[in-house]
Amino acid sequence: MLSHASSLACSTVQQPLVFVQHYTRLRAASLTLHSQLVTTCQSMRTSPPPAIAASQVRRTSPPPAIAASQYPVSAISQYPVSAISQYPVSAISQYPVSAISQYPVSAISQYPVSAISQYPVSAISQYPVSAISQYPVSAISQYPVSAISQYPVSAISQYPVSAISQYPVSAISQYPVSAISQYPVSAISQYPVSAISQYPVSAISQYPVSAISQYPVSAISQYPVSAISQYPVSAISQYPVSAISQYPVSAISQYPVSAISQYPVSAISQYPVSAISQYPVSAISQYPVSAISQYPVNSSMPGHLLTLQPSE
Repeated sequence: MLSHASSLACSTVQQPLVFVQHYTRLRAASLTLHSQLVTTCQSMRTSPPPAIAASQVRRTSPPPAIAASQYPVSAISQYPVSAISQYPVSAISQYPVSAISQYPVSAISQYPVSAISQYPVSAISQYPVSAISQYPVSAISQYPVSAISQYPVSAISQYPVSAISQYPVSAISQYPVSAISQYPVSAISQYPVSAISQYPVSAISQYPVSAISQYPVSAISQYPVSAISQYPVSAISQYPVSAISQYPVSAISQYPVSAISQYPVSAISQYPVSAISQYPVSAISQYPVSAISQYPVNSSMPGHLLTLQPSE
């Protein structure tokens, strides 16, 4: 503002206030213009005209959204997980493992093996066989049979019986007994003894001798002779004659008469009387007296068996 001293200095005696009046009028007009400018600026800021408003919106709005399929693959780790279904399959190896449940099943062969435990079980048939040891055991029935040799032995009870011939022999004790007829014969020594009645007869020579009492009688001719003392007596008529010396004496009455010459002499008292003609002459002193009428009358050669001639 103009000071009092300045106003006096600018005045003359003839026109003492002319300058002051002009200055004050101009100053007031200047302040009015400034006030109007401020008001106009505020008005344009809150309510801009259409042309200015459209330009301002275009300048301040974010760019339109880019489809996930157009994202740069190099930045896939930053993709929004919610759009994983749109990720490029070719870059599946870079998908976040935490979202594996949302991976496209059609590309399961490209899933990271380290996360196989999270694969969808419904697609187990497409799992990489090389990682079968990591498959969920609960889905073992869906494992590829061609890789059965790699199944976890602890779950052998769930193996498909149709592939039993491929089971690991080392775990034969865990095989299902109901399928024993399909067990590998080469491992018969490991079969469960309780199921011996189902063993293949063709391999009877490999049966455990300790269980001979359970062998099928129909195959007695194939029993090991060394265990003849354990043969069932009821089947003595089928014992091998060559081993008659090992027959149980208590069952001598059932020995085959055709082999009487091989009967143990110590048990001659139990020989069948009907075959006395075949008794060894050297043991005649032990013949049963009740059958004396059937003793041989004479013998030209000691120990020679004579034809029966009733004594007179």
